[in-house]
Amino acid sequence: MGRFREIVWEESDVRNVNPKKVHKVSSQQNKCIQLVDFIAGAARAESEHSDDTLRILNEKISFACRH
Repeated sequence: MGRFREIVWEESDVRNVNPKKVHKVSSQQNKCIQLVDFIAGAARAESEHSDDTLRILNEKISFACRH
């Protein structure tokens, strides 16, 4: 998780935004939020109901890391 936080802070400096400042956004208004909402729902379903949607997503999506 440490490297992820570093990336967040690096990007926030470049874009002049505060990652700690949060505001509510409807997933209907933003495709990225829609995707994150879907993944969060899949994680919850896996935890609560042993659903395998998150595993299927994990096979299809890669997380880009900068080195």
